[in-house]
Amino acid sequence: MAGVAGGRLAAAVHKAGGFGYIGAGHKPIETLVEDVQLAREALSLKEGDNLPLGIGFMGWKFEAQHLPADQGAQEGDKWLRYIIHGANARSIWISFAVDLKHWVDRARKIETEAPTEGNAAARTTKEKLLIVIMVHSADKAKEVMTWPGIDAIVLQGTEAGGHGADFDSGASLASLLNSVLALKSHPASAPLILAAGGISSPQAVSELLSHEGVAAVVTGTALCVADESTLSGPQKKLLVEAEDGETSTARSLRWDVARGTTGWPAGVDGRGLRDQTSEGTGEVQKGGPPVTWAGTGVGDVSTIAPAAEIVQHLMSKSF
Repeated sequence: MAGVAGGRLAAAVHKAGGFGYIGAGHKPIETLVEDVQLAREALSLKEGDNLPLGIGFMGWKFEAQHLPADQGAQEGDKWLRYIIHGANARSIWISFAVDLKHWVDRARKIETEAPTEGNAAARTTKEKLLIVIMVHSADKAKEVMTWPGIDAIVLQGTEAGGHGADFDSGASLASLLNSVLALKSHPASAPLILAAGGISSPQAVSELLSHEGVAAVVTGTALCVADESTLSGPQKKLLVEAEDGETSTARSLRWDVARGTTGWPAGVDGRGLRDQTSEGTGEVQKGGPPVTWAGTGVGDVSTIAPAAEIVQHLMSKSF
């Protein structure tokens, strides 16, 4: 949701009863600072108040394939310090890293730091930072379950819009849930399991929450068309006009090649609405129309509306 879920959308989801996250990492850290300020204003928070939202952190941006080791470590820690101590975010969502555990360990270490001259706004809340990890395979979920300090695991199926595992590396959400929920000794034990991928209707939400062991669902495409989303008007229109998500969307790396946003970890591509870039043959042409990321649930997205209305609609069959 980087580039779509800014401060206003995350705050609106929070006010509607959900857990809002600010997507980050696609632009310089100054953009995140601006989004946090927008969220604070929307929630009427005072300077220094803890932010009851989460912030996304894409680890690959700071790893060896993208930056020299020393520079990557320094830049990654700068982002973590801002998220944890500057923004005072309630949660951090770590994804798309070759070494996920490294960033978990760094986040927990930085969480314990005392205030310094360069870190005057050190964390003031007594509440522990909630660390959420996104995975795409049952094997990775099993590994992450053994790590200390993990509060929740997002199982992202290949139905999800935007970036995620390609068909060779990932699995459907149903397959992931069947494999991973069986590994838990008790459904309510930590880490909690969150379901993601193709969830854009009240029926899908209700069905998933009926699974013993699914603590929550994650929806992205449905909220892309929220009034508070930063997605462009024409792209929102494309989403509400799309029909069957199984046929109107595709998984491809061609969009990243066209945009010059390659460098993702192996096995990662993106799902979006089919267009001339995804359906083209031969060498990818640079530029072209902007990609409209969308999951297979896009056919259930029919109206541009305030985020509060979308959240209420999605939860309408669950309570």
